[in-house]
Amino acid sequence: GGSGGTAPVGLAPFWSGVATFAAALIGGLVPLAPFLLLPLPAAVAVSVATSVAALFGLGLVIGRVSGTVPWRDGVRLVLIGSVAALAAALVGAALPVDCAGLALALGSGALVRRRLSPTSASDGARPRPSGASRRAGPECPRSPRHRSLGA
Repeated sequence: GGSGGTAPVGLAPFWSGVATFAAALIGGLVPLAPFLLLPLPAAVAVSVATSVAALFGLGLVIGRVSGTVPWRDGVRLVLIGSVAALAAALVGAALPVDCAGLALALGSGALVRRRLSPTSASDGARPRPSGASRRAGPECPRSPRHRSLGA
């Protein structure tokens, strides 16, 4: 009984989850991989080009599987991805984050190391950051936007 429809034949829930995880991991590496291999200016260009190609290719596959016009689905997915990337860039530009804060948020000990002063037995206070330099890695690049914000 039930709704009269048939249940789709596909992967068991566990394997469906594994496939979704793998697809998200691979899809996330497409725009990030160039930054691991190339200098920044080249990495940006390669990242944009490979992301557009991957989105268009995925749209072609969606079009073929769904029986619609593949190139239209490819263009549609590129446009959707471009709007999402623009929105992410605008949010990133609106939030001033220096490298030290970003490294702390990401848990990177290579870029930033906080040295804590020892606690005093008399005041029982928690350790406090010392006045010493907190940067153990290279200096953060400073953009004109950061300088204008006084960071």
